[in-house]
Formats: sequence, structure tokens, C-alpha cells
Amino acid sequence: MIKYLSIAGVVVGGILVALLLFSAIYLSGATGFDPFETNAQDAMSPPSQRHPLGTDRLGRDLQTRVFYGLRTSLSIGAGAVLLALYFGGALGVISGMCDGVAGKAVSCLTRFLTAGPGVLLAIAILISSGFSNLNIMIGAALVIFPGFTRVAEGVVLLLTDSDAKKSSRTIKTTGAIIARISLNMALAMLICAVLGFIGMGVKPPIPELGTLFAEGRNFLTASPSMTTYPALFLAVSLLAFNILGESINSLLLAGSGGKKTPGTK
Repeated sequence: MIKYLSIAGVVVGGILVALLLFSAIYLSGATGFDPFETNAQDAMSPPSQRHPLGTDRLGRDLQTRVFYGLRTSLSIGAGAVLLALYFGGALGVISGMCDGVAGKAVSCLTRFLTAGPGVLLAIAILISSGFSNLNIMIGAALVIFPGFTRVAEGVVLLLTDSDAKKSSRTIKTTGAIIARISLNMALAMLICAVLGFIGMGVKPPIPELGTLFAEGRNFLTASPSMTTYPALFLAVSLLAFNILGESINSLLLAGSGGKKTPGTK
């Protein structure tokens, strides 16, 4: 029963992720509006046939800006995940292959950053180096890379396990990596949105889900759609990547007879 639920979760999560990517890549440019073009006459307009989600305080089409903001959030999240995968994976391989000082040093570093300082380092990087997209990626990567370190370490141990079949090792290795990418994608997008909400993320007029939510919080009564739709797209994004990642993890556990696969939660 758990196996079938996990398969259903993978299908649902995969469909939601595909729809999000379609919205960010195609729909963001198919609305017919420029996300940066202002129109004072249409400011704070309610949803209509011309503007299905209404407009913001500067008369910009909210639908276009939400789709474009989703693209920004996904891009920064993907960049952070790639950086974390590269750096965390390298450290995980070192930790898995070395039982001495190097392995213990990597283990201590990941535990230290997991305890909270990773977030503080990310904020310090943004304050000292500026609020560019690259710095946001680096900051988010500092928070999420310990997860990839644990997965890479588990993969090394699995690949060196002489009792495991080659096909089984390949499936478990691929599944563990995809699951961690999906889960960390959700975390990276959340970090980006939180930074944007507190004014330390992507700077206006570039739309991003967190900054869009922050822009609309002062107009909750006059135009609730300015906060509702960015929050909705962010919630669906986090839900989709978490469903996909957790369902893959559940399939890995079911395939290993209930025994925890190295590197999975």
C-alpha cells in the first residue's frame, strides 16, 4: 500500500513540477504584457478579462509578474541546488572515502552548518557583497549543501557495498540524488522568498515570489490578490517539490525492505 501511495506521490509531484516549469518558461512570456511596464491609469485594478489577476500599485499586470516571479524563484533555487550539489557532493565523497581526520572534519562542518550558522553566513554574504542573484544563490547553497554531503557519503558507501547488486545500487543512487535535489529545491526557493520578504533578496522591480508578497502586504484590503497569488504559487511550488522528493524517498525505503537507504531521511 505504501509503495502505491509513493508511486502516486511521484506522479502527482512530477506533474505539479512540470506545470510550474511550463508556467515559468512559457506562460511568463505569453501574457502579452511587460512585467516592468507601468501604467498609472490601471493601478490597483481588480481582476478583469484584460488583467485576469488584476494589477499592482503601479499598474503592472499581476499575472505576468507572478509568472515572471516564479521563473526568478525557480532559477535562483536551481542555481543554489547546483552549487550545493557540486560543493556538498565533493565533500561527501571525501567523507565517504576517508575515515580519518578529513572525514571527521567534513562531518563536523556539516553538523555545524546544519545547526543554524549557515543561515547567518548567507545573510552575512548578502550584507557584505550585495543583494545580487549570484550572492543569493551562494547564500542558499551554504544552507542546503550539508544535505548533499550526507547523500554523497551514503552513495559512496552504497557503491562500495559488495553485497548489493549493481542494478540495485544504480537505482538507489539515482533515486537518492533526485530526491535530495527535489527537497533542497523547495528549501532553496523558501530561503529566496524569505530573504525577498525581509528586503534582503531580489530587488524590485525584478519580480520574485517573496518580494511580490512583500510589496502586496501593505495593500491587503485594497488589493488582496497582490499577496494571495504570489503566496499561492510559492506554496504550490514547495508542496510539489516536497511531494516528489518524499515520495521518491519512500519508494527507496520500500525497495530496500524498510531498511534506510544511506543518505535518505
